[in-house]
Amino acid sequence: IVYGITRNPDTKRITVAFRGSQQAKDWFENLKVKRQDLELTEEYLASAIPDPDLELVKKFSNVSVHSGFFQYLFTQQQKTDKTTKFVEIMTTLAKLLSQEENKDFSVFFTGHSLGT
Repeated sequence: IVYGITRNPDTKRITVAFRGSQQAKDWFENLKVKRQDLELTEEYLASAIPDPDLELVKKFSNVSVHSGFFQYLFTQQQKTDKTTKFVEIMTTLAKLLSQEENKDFSVFFTGHSLGT
């Protein structure tokens, strides 16, 4: 398992947590310090998120992440229905946030190197 999504009704928080490096190949990837621009277009986000907040999208115009993490999130998966992990995660979050009992919840992302 590489990531998990939890819901805490006491803190009104949904958390997406990514695991840290576990294998030698993960640590090798960690040493490849190369950034990748997110370049999240409105079209791409619309495919992953129902009614994306376009003002929020603009705030991500100059965001970069480690290239290995980018590859993990945005490369189409071979073993599943050919979607990306980003779309998979965002679809789950959209479903959770559309439920009435989660309307006022915040979303937090956390984790460690993930070998990226």
